[in-house]
Formats: sequence, structure tokens, C-alpha cells
Amino acid sequence: MNQEERSRGFLPAMAGSSCTTTSSNRHDETFITYPAADDIITEAEARVLGVAALQRPHLLIVSQAHNGKQSIINWIARRHRPFRVASLLAPVVSMACAELPVRVTEATLCRAVATALGVVACARLEDLISRCREASTRIIVIRDLHDLAMPDWPLHLRLLERLDELTSDAGISLVFTATLRVNELIKQAPRWLERIYVRQLPLWDTPGLVAFLNALATAWRVPSSLEIASLAPVLVETTGGRLGLIMRRLRETIPVTISGERKELEARLWEYEFPTCPRCR
Repeated sequence: MNQEERSRGFLPAMAGSSCTTTSSNRHDETFITYPAADDIITEAEARVLGVAALQRPHLLIVSQAHNGKQSIINWIARRHRPFRVASLLAPVVSMACAELPVRVTEATLCRAVATALGVVACARLEDLISRCREASTRIIVIRDLHDLAMPDWPLHLRLLERLDELTSDAGISLVFTATLRVNELIKQAPRWLERIYVRQLPLWDTPGLVAFLNALATAWRVPSSLEIASLAPVLVETTGGRLGLIMRRLRETIPVTISGERKELEARLWEYEFPTCPRCR
């Protein structure tokens, strides 16, 4: 399926993912990547390098609740913290990861992004983008786009269209996260959707989860006696294949007899289950 086809609507929710292998080039001490995450990270990194040549400069990450959206955002944030030595793959940039305000207006959205970025608050989009440019911001993450209320969607859409215009002129990409509920909203916004690359995280199937848990066990040096990959079938069955819930069930089943290792492993599983939205600057 090409980008044009994806832009018309979301990929269907999949009961079985194609994640049967797990790459290692993006593993770190807290995040073990997998093909669907690699795809999203590749798209995000292209936007870090610059949006000028991209037909769809913005990115929308969609999945069922508790299926790994925020843990991917956190990995990108860790990789692109500001003040790094500039290179082709890791330029000096900053990111803003903002919660969607309860009441969305131009002023509240500006304050949320400014707070996330750590710059002086403002109430106008033009001022916000000016501050973002001064902070070398390349990506603005706005979480939970699905929370926009349908009765006010036309007003919100005009706000998003203005934000699209201003950020694109400034070389800034917008990255949104949402659950499948956002589908009803964006069906009303075909022109705006033409500017968005949509990627849906699939649900996990047993072969994909076995590969992922084996990679996790190797990277995190999980004691072989735990045999966590053998739990894949029951984890998929009891969680519906959602990664955050899988990690919760896995954390709950770790034997208490390995106290030291259990504490460290629990902390890492917790990052997938309840990832925090980082202040990226």
C-alpha cells in the first residue's frame, strides 16, 4: 500500500502483525525496536533531516490504546536531544512533546507546546513558531489527537491547517499520535490529510512476539530460566496483541525469586507499559 492509499484512511486493524523479525540497529538500554516501529522511526528521522522535499511533511501514528505509540516517540526524543554534535544522522535539534490541552484554542495549544519545549509561553501560532525556530525545533509532537471533540472539529481543523502552513514554512514537522477514534475526525478533512503520512501500528501475533521477546531477552540479558518467549501465545491471547498490555502481563508474571534482576527488568517493561512524555529540551 502506497502513501496515497494510506492517506485516504487508516490501515485496517490487524489481528496478526508482520513483525516476524526484529532489527537491532536501534536497540538501546530501554527500547527494543521492531519492524513497525522501525518504519515510523525512519519516517520521523526523515523529517528531522528536513521537511522541504517531503510531499507529506507531517506524521500521524495510530493504534489501539496501549500499543506502543509513546514508547516510539520517547526513543526518537532520546536520539535527538538538543546540543548533540551535528552529523548527517543526528543533527542538533530539539523536540516538543505536548499533551493536547483539555480545551483546544490557539492560545492553549501554543502554551502547551511552549511549555513542552521550555520556551517563553505565547498565545499566537506565529510567535510560537518563531520561538521554535530559535530553539532549532524540527519536530513538534502533539499527543492524543483523537480527543478533539467532533462538534468543534471545524474550528480545530482550521487551527491545524494554519499550524501546518506555518510549520512547513519553518521546516518543522508535526507528529501526532491517536487511537482509532481519530478516524471519524480525519474523514472530514481530506485536504489536510493530504499533508499527513499515516502509519498504523499493527496488533501483535504470536510469531512476531516470539521474535521480539527473544531480542528483548538477549539485549536485556534476561535470565534464560525465565523463558519469556514461551509466554507469547498466552500473552497475545489475553491482551489482544497490544504491546503495552503485553508488557504489563509479562511484568506481572516475572517470578519474585530473582529479586535483583526482576527490579531492573520491571523498570524496563514499565517504560513500554506506561511511557512518560519527555520534556525534550
